[in-house]
Amino acid sequence: MTKMLEVDRLTKHYPLRGGLLNRVKGRIKAVDDVSFDVQEGTTFGIAGESGSGKSTLCMTIAKLLEPTSGNIVLEGKDYARAKGQELREFRTKLQIVFQNPLSSLDPHMTVGPIVLEPLKASGRLSSLDKEKAVTDLLEKVGLAGSLATRYPHELSGGQAQRVSIARALSVSPRLLLLDEPTSALDASVQAQILNLFNELQRELGITYLLVSHDLSVIGHMCDQVAIMYAGKFVETGSYKQIFYAANHPYTAALLGSTHMIGPPEAEERFVLRGEMPSPRNPPSGCTLHPRCPFATQVCRETYPEVADVGGGHLAACHNREAVVAALSAARG
Repeated sequence: MTKMLEVDRLTKHYPLRGGLLNRVKGRIKAVDDVSFDVQEGTTFGIAGESGSGKSTLCMTIAKLLEPTSGNIVLEGKDYARAKGQELREFRTKLQIVFQNPLSSLDPHMTVGPIVLEPLKASGRLSSLDKEKAVTDLLEKVGLAGSLATRYPHELSGGQAQRVSIARALSVSPRLLLLDEPTSALDASVQAQILNLFNELQRELGITYLLVSHDLSVIGHMCDQVAIMYAGKFVETGSYKQIFYAANHPYTAALLGSTHMIGPPEAEERFVLRGEMPSPRNPPSGCTLHPRCPFATQVCRETYPEVADVGGGHLAACHNREAVVAALSAARG
């Protein structure tokens, strides 16, 4: 398969300043040395708790935030430091659908101009039949063309998110970044939007990078999955490897929190105590060790290397064998 996106050692740090001269006293490592590939026509999912760095990673890949370092290679071209015309070219290849559709749609514009805004920015709008373009895009996402004259506040949550998707599709992007695209919607509407994404992928061959804290959404959509904690990927693999052969205690904790391991007494073994550490003052060694039921002295001292446990399944844990054994016992 062809690589659509290659992210290489991508980092996003925020300086911590203080004192009379407002000098840099440290850094918040929101995204720390993340690397992965997304194959053309597939869906790559990123899961983790709130505050793990998922959305910051998504925004940095989309160049809504400037990366501190690293590479963002889309269809063989590195856009990490793109400016001007090169950045506009990037925007036509990659679009983003945000978490809350009503906060991402301009309340002073009707649906028609909202949908055409990316085309206007790309300079393609003047050569199009605007009314037909809007109707075609709305119908592609399951909406009637008559909605073009409505304002966002006149739409339901599901309709507003479909408008957001139509806007993203207007420039025929090769890659769509989906940042928690269903978390603000009712459960029944969530299923409709996820099915729409699947239909569009089959029809258009589009590639998705999906960010979600909901493992059921990840399981429904994704071919490859990465688990993110405190700015780093701690485990990466296929859907089956992550859901049925996890090698990291944080992955096991996420699975247990959604009752994907076994009976409650078995899942209790994987519960994480306490909160995610502050990125201002992360713990030494593995950042998970203050919460991890499998932590040993080496975890407190050294961050684990990423190991390939077979078939492209990657995990960063000193005690993988203990985690695998405990999961096997929990599942009987």
